[in-house]
Amino acid sequence: MLKNQTHRLRAIEPGDVASLLIWENDASTWWLGTSIAPYSEAVMMKFASGDHDLYRDKQLRFMLDTKVNSDKGESCINQYTQPYKRKN
Repeated sequence: MLKNQTHRLRAIEPGDVASLLIWENDASTWWLGTSIAPYSEAVMMKFASGDHDLYRDKQLRFMLDTKVNSDKGESCINQYTQPYKRKN
């Protein structure tokens, strides 16, 4: 978790899924990212439960909380390309 005096950047948790579904399924904002179709609750819950991999999914999501009030947002790294080959 990353934090400063006013904000906290943290991993997505199952309790965030309701907010994520509202934001991610708003077709008017799809031009801002890589989404071209709505996400299901099952897909979001799977991701929030920890079933994701930066190298496989090529994305990483974070929640942004403010310490002043209950506002929150999401940050997403999309189309990640690893600079070297990972050995399994």
